[in-house]
Amino acid sequence: MSEATVSDIDVNGVTLRVHEAGDSANPTVVLCHGFPELAYSWRHQMAPVADAGFHVIAPDQRGYGHSSAPRQIEAYGITQLTDDLLGLLDHFGKDDAVFVGHDWGALIVWDLARLHPERVRAVVGVSVPFTQWPAPPTQLMKMVYGVVTSARPTLQPLPKPLLAPVNINRAHVDSCCNSAAVSSLLSLSTKMYSSTCSSRQRLAAASIAGRVAAD
Repeated sequence: MSEATVSDIDVNGVTLRVHEAGDSANPTVVLCHGFPELAYSWRHQMAPVADAGFHVIAPDQRGYGHSSAPRQIEAYGITQLTDDLLGLLDHFGKDDAVFVGHDWGALIVWDLARLHPERVRAVVGVSVPFTQWPAPPTQLMKMVYGVVTSARPTLQPLPKPLLAPVNINRAHVDSCCNSAAVSSLLSLSTKMYSSTCSSRQRLAAASIAGRVAAD
């Protein structure tokens, strides 16, 4: 069974801690972890993939683990995150690779395929399907959970049509939402904040997809 090695690689202005297995002459597979994870999350997959005839690399992405963690928010845009992965391909002299993303890592590899299709042989999304977000993820979360403006989270003011009293339950929202992204957020909200997640918050999230039907 192939043994993984660990090294620090300078790419795109940061240093990434990278786990590697398999012959570097073989086709490359890049494993991209999610949140809150590390390259260590792939420890059970690296050896079997390498033994199947692939060169496998799994970085701690910027901001995680032993990799660089820039302080500027702008350093974590999709351009920076995808360029890190392209930098790893350049480091190993690879024209392209198969990219596997788990959880939030899937969002990075999906956009990598759209931004640089010539460098992507295939994309694999683990545990989450591809979703065309109806709005920026941060906006969705603010609408569902509120915005932290002080010690306690509060909701942003909503458009007047959303302020009218509405009796709405989880089943109704699910039937009206055609967005997997919003549906998953509502599911998480119901499981983790069932005692505090109000119908107004659920309605706000559903309204982003524009699918709330009038009773």
